[in-house]
Amino acid sequence: MSKDDRFRAFMNLSKETNVAYHNAAHKYGLSDSAFDILYFLETEGPLTQKELRLLTYSSKQTVNSSVQKMIKLGFIYIDEARGREKVLGLTEKGLTFAQATTQKVYEAERRAFESLSARDQEKLLALSAQFTHALVQEIGALEPLTRAINSSHVND
Repeated sequence: MSKDDRFRAFMNLSKETNVAYHNAAHKYGLSDSAFDILYFLETEGPLTQKELRLLTYSSKQTVNSSVQKMIKLGFIYIDEARGREKVLGLTEKGLTFAQATTQKVYEAERRAFESLSARDQEKLLALSAQFTHALVQEIGALEPLTRAINSSHVND
């Protein structure tokens, strides 16, 4: 297998993983962000919106929008116990829903990881960390578009 073929195969696996999570969220009638928020509130316990943003790698607007929808559904409660930071947690209804959805994905992740030997788990962690660190550095070093090119926004 050539270097380009290895690169494409790896990137395709990464995209396939992302699609698997998207499909899981869709299977349970959730947006990707709502799925991620339920997942972390169920596995980590009560969190602030800032903590959720950091864990889900989502924008403030995305997290806030999903949280507001899940509050209306009765899945999330707000506890203002941490000073200025509002703490979010799962209601009984939210916990029941998370256990029937995101907990099942967490268990599938665990089984998939545990299907690897301890040595392969450690290699996977080390190589994934190495790749992620290198990718973050490479993307951080990219030059932004010039104003002239940037004025023709693709997002408009």
